[in-house]
Amino acid sequence: MQPRRTRPRRWWSGLAAGCVLLLTAPLRAAVDPLPEQVAEALRGVTAWVLQQATEGGWPATLRLSDGQRGGPDGPLGPRAVAPAGTAAVGLVLLEAWELAGEEPYRTGALGAARCLAAAQTAAGGWLPTHDFGADLIYTRRAYLAGEPAGQRLDGAWLASGGSAPVALLCQTATATGDADLQAAAAAAVRCLAATQLGHGGWPARWPLAAGDRQPADALATANLVAALLTCGQVDPSLAERGGDFLLLAQRADGGWSRRSGATLEATGEPDAAATRAACQALLALHAVGGSERWLEPLRAALPALQLDPTAAELLDVVRRRLRQPAHANRPPTREERAQRTAARAPRMRELLAQVDDEGRWLRDGVWSAADYVARAGELLQWLRDYEPLPDFPGSADGRPPQHRRN
Repeated sequence: MQPRRTRPRRWWSGLAAGCVLLLTAPLRAAVDPLPEQVAEALRGVTAWVLQQATEGGWPATLRLSDGQRGGPDGPLGPRAVAPAGTAAVGLVLLEAWELAGEEPYRTGALGAARCLAAAQTAAGGWLPTHDFGADLIYTRRAYLAGEPAGQRLDGAWLASGGSAPVALLCQTATATGDADLQAAAAAAVRCLAATQLGHGGWPARWPLAAGDRQPADALATANLVAALLTCGQVDPSLAERGGDFLLLAQRADGGWSRRSGATLEATGEPDAAATRAACQALLALHAVGGSERWLEPLRAALPALQLDPTAAELLDVVRRRLRQPAHANRPPTREERAQRTAARAPRMRELLAQVDDEGRWLRDGVWSAADYVARAGELLQWLRDYEPLPDFPGSADGRPPQHRRN
């Protein structure tokens, strides 16, 4: 009996296609030098930044011509740091460590966290600046050691930048299990719980000025909500109450002003930064809890975001969330990441061209923590999206320990 004839299986075509993919994938990576250039630029500018650290922290600005260090309120001494800028830089270093696994990033992030723990006031917050060369009797460490507290005992700085110290301490404490960082993070969260106003918002500064009838600050509240959502073992009601304030303080035009009065009426003009921060906080609240009540204010904010030329990417994120709220935590597909990296490639080359011959990002001879954070953050976002990732020779096995896609 003759065996039944069947159409021959073209197994060789699939094998050939697989071989082509295997052979061309390294070739594609080799043809495009941009990922390695971006990783190397980030490594270089960060190495210079780490050299400028004092007690693990940084000033808000550093003028290269005379070494003058600046803070939010003016010039700083040689051993003074700005907690907000230090924390923002530390968060970038922590993110770079999670991506690349390289030791300098880890050392810098932990140094920044320990600087914040040392500069923390006895109340658990931070002042706009901290001078390690001055009297430190108002710090939490001095208070715990039984030293008499100074008049600045309750100086808990809660301006919009106050969210970064909380986020860095919580995240590094979780990543390392360091007992001192855990204690500092817990003190910061207690400070936030104690200074949250009755309607859920937070003021720009604490203690409140006498007669201040407009204490709530939407930008500070939104940033603190986002920071609290990154803290592991924290009462979620703190962030949710902050979100409730953002809902109540939203303007009729869909945006937010910086400040709101005792009856939660928005005062002043709409503020683009507060509007962006509020939308990001509401997105984070929805992603964590899934409650639909965070979505309607986002829909109402669309006209305000459309007027902000810097909010194009955020506007796309909000629109996608409104279309597919059930996919809030879905990681982007490879195709979506490829589209994003291709679209941002010219910007990456622009950032690389801005690095000077000494490996620094400067503006008119001045380095600023905010500028480094913004530019390095763009490089990190692009590297997270790129597929395949470049090798990171400084890590243990050439690959990051916690490769995240978001």
